[in-house]
Amino acid sequence: MKIIGQYQIPFGIKGGGHTLNPGFSSTTGVQISMSRFSNVTYHPNNQTVDVGPGLVWDDVYGALEPYNITVLGGRVTGVGVGGLMLGGGYSWKSNQYGLCIDNVFEYQVRNKIISKSLSNIYK
Repeated sequence: MKIIGQYQIPFGIKGGGHTLNPGFSSTTGVQISMSRFSNVTYHPNNQTVDVGPGLVWDDVYGALEPYNITVLGGRVTGVGVGGLMLGGGYSWKSNQYGLCIDNVFEYQVRNKIISKSLSNIYK
């Protein structure tokens, strides 16, 4: 990041998403993958889920299946968590609960917590 900043190299950040095709990136510079941010942690005490931005929704649903819960997320296979959430995010339950982004409790950006509203988790 120091080199990118020092030389003002264009860069883009890729979540788990489904656009791996050459030339489909938002930049011709460096592409930073979030693939190692792949945690899914269920907190039964307050019924929230921590979801890493480097995942696709298929992975999130699979990790939550043993708990018999789900979250608002992508409707088709291969959709990335980060892109869907930043774009608002239509889910199969959006008519009932709103967009995915409307159901976020908080974001964590570089160790800073940005709180929003309580997440919805559906059984």
